[in-house]
Order: sequence, then C-alpha cells, then structure tokens
Amino acid sequence: MPTIVGSKQPDLLRGPVTGPVRLVRAAEREKMLLPHDSCQGTTAKEQSRFLRIVEASRSIKRHQDLHLWLQGEIQHFIRHEVLIAACGYFDTWQLKLDVTSSLPGVRTHLLEQGELDGTLKALFGRWVKNERRPFVLDSLLGLAPDGAESQSALHAVLRNAKSVLVHGVRDERGDSDCLYLALHSASFAIGCMSGCFSRAPCVLIDSLITQIDIASRRLAPFPGVRPAAAVLPNADPSGLSEREREIMEWICRGKTNLETGVILNISSFTVKNHIQRIFKKIGANNRVHAVAIYKEQFAQPANGWRR
Repeated sequence: MPTIVGSKQPDLLRGPVTGPVRLVRAAEREKMLLPHDSCQGTTAKEQSRFLRIVEASRSIKRHQDLHLWLQGEIQHFIRHEVLIAACGYFDTWQLKLDVTSSLPGVRTHLLEQGELDGTLKALFGRWVKNERRPFVLDSLLGLAPDGAESQSALHAVLRNAKSVLVHGVRDERGDSDCLYLALHSASFAIGCMSGCFSRAPCVLIDSLITQIDIASRRLAPFPGVRPAAAVLPNADPSGLSEREREIMEWICRGKTNLETGVILNISSFTVKNHIQRIFKKIGANNRVHAVAIYKEQFAQPANGWRR
C-alpha cells in the first residue's frame, strides 16, 4: 500500500478512517510509513471499473493502443499526464526506457542518453528501501534536473510535477525490475490517496501497476535512447560459468533459445535465464552486443579461453 510523502496537509478521506491521514514532511520521509487500514475495501463500481480495465488490456497490440488504454479508465485510479517505464537490471544499469504521454515534446525517441539517470537511480533506491511498495511524492525537488541542466519538455514535466506515483514490478525469475513513474502537474490530495490517486483504494494500486506491466510486455521496446551504461571495470567473460560459456558458444553460432535448449537438454526458459545473467556479467545490452563482447574476449589466444 502506498506511503505518502509530501509537505501539504490533504483533505481527510470521506468515510470511516482509523485516524487523521497526513503527508510526511521531508525530515520524516526516510523513517515513517503510514497505516492504510481504511483502504482495504473496494466498491462494486470500482470492481466493475477494474474488470473493464483488465478486459480492455487484452486488445493492446501497438503502442498507440497502450496510450489510449492509459488515457481511459485507469485515469480514475492513477491520474497521470506522463508515464515513464524503466525495465531491466538496475544493478548494472542495463535498462529499456519508455515514455507514454500526450504532452508535446515528451516522447521516448526524444530522450537524450542518460538524462533520466539521476532521477531513476534515486527513486529506485527509495522504492527498494520502501520494501518495493508504492509511494507518492508531491514533487521531485532535488531529484529532477534543474533549469541549468536541460530545457527539454520532459525535464520541465519532472520539475513541475505536483503528484508522482512510484511503483514497480519485481521479476524474481529473471532477476530484474520494472519501475513506473506516473506524473501529473496537479495535486490530488484526497485522504490517504493523496498524489496521483483520485478515489481509488490503495489495495488496487499493485493490481493496476501489474496490469500496466503485463500490457507493456506485449510490445517491443519503443525506439529510443537507453540510459547511460554503467561502467563495469570487471566485465570479463572469464567470469562466466561453464554452462554460460556453452550457451554463448551456441548463441554465437546463431542458435535460438529453443535450439540451444534442445542441444544442451535444458528448457528454453532456463536458457533465457542464463542469457539474462550473462548480460549482467559482461555488461551487454542485448544478444548482438553480448556476442560482440564474447567474441572479442574469447577470440584472443592470449586470454587462454578459446577452445
């Protein structure tokens, strides 16, 4: 359930509550979590709306479909003007970014390399510290680039945001995360749903973000600039296990995950997991990049690795 962080006193939630709900001041942000016992229930109308959202998500096949879906009934629960998604490996900074917005100039392909690095790193760290639960900020003061750094439309959105929902989805099998930022230029202070929320119970936020994540995974990453890659001084294929080296050998020969699995008598899902770990170890962005790094390191006789 969301932790609410901010500086303005919200209106009290209409209906029975366990006590006054207030926003956390800056000095309390790192240590205080608010109870949300009053947000456990949902009305029949909200349940129907949620089911319609899920049903509508099944027809998403293009980025335009995703955009229209996000502008629909989801706005009742998570009101936003811009949705930023950062998915991948935050420890090695191998991420894919996607920006969904109707605002002019705020598009994925207009991103500059590394321009969101500082903001994403800070918010991901807070999300993890908050036990990967959603939280709300009433501004990105100190987290967004100042005017001297950039005049881009996206940076203006970050600086002017009055409501920021931060939540994500952890993929334990793939050892990766997807972080979502829902931003709006207006404040929505209604009880414990202060921030991006209108009247939605906190209990729905996890489910809604999960639906957004599922819908987004049906689409290929939108062409754009990746975050600046993390510097990996020890990115050396010699750190690969014997199985990982076997898999890379077959990938270099153009084999698919399914074909590699058949050859090694393992499932394609296991191959995929190995490949994701390989990417992290050698600092690769994708299969082509991994093959290039692997061949460069392993093809040199001086390395002593090439069989």
